[in-house]
Amino acid sequence: MEIFPKISIVLSGGWIFTVIYLLVNIGLPLFKKGSLKRLLTPSKQYTSFNEKIFYVFSKLSWFVTLFLPIIYPVKINFSNFIPGIILYTIGTLFTIFSLHSYTNTPLNQPVKKGIYQFSRNPIYAFYNILGFGIAILIGSWIILVFHIIEIFTCHFMVLDEEKYCIEKYGYEYKTYMQKVPRYYFGKI
Repeated sequence: MEIFPKISIVLSGGWIFTVIYLLVNIGLPLFKKGSLKRLLTPSKQYTSFNEKIFYVFSKLSWFVTLFLPIIYPVKINFSNFIPGIILYTIGTLFTIFSLHSYTNTPLNQPVKKGIYQFSRNPIYAFYNILGFGIAILIGSWIILVFHIIEIFTCHFMVLDEEKYCIEKYGYEYKTYMQKVPRYYFGKI
């Protein structure tokens, strides 16, 4: 791993992972009317200075994690490629399952079917895995650091989204929260 790998836009570059991510995360929700808007609309307006700064850091770290790989080649060696491609593939496949459940839930209902029976926030959870895969595949510490910042800032956005869901869906969502962990296995 390097802080800044050698810049090189090549056929076997990190741009492939960015394109796949965009196709999955923007393309799939386009098939159901209203899903993309629901997915991209923040649960609340960030009004205070601290909230705005936090939101900007979250979006900036997401942007770096996702778009910086475009200018880097993939490290095709055993120590980077195998673990990186495994994490990226797992993250991508489970993101697809998550988005399938998300887009097939009516817009006026909480998403609780499919993979949402095991994680309240599987899109975030599996994007975290996907991001680690990208950082390892590219071999970049800077991408890894920005991805960790993104995980931290997104956690607070998830807490806001859960408050929004409690307000919108009430007791039904509170019951769901008691049964299903926030991200992975166990109550985090």
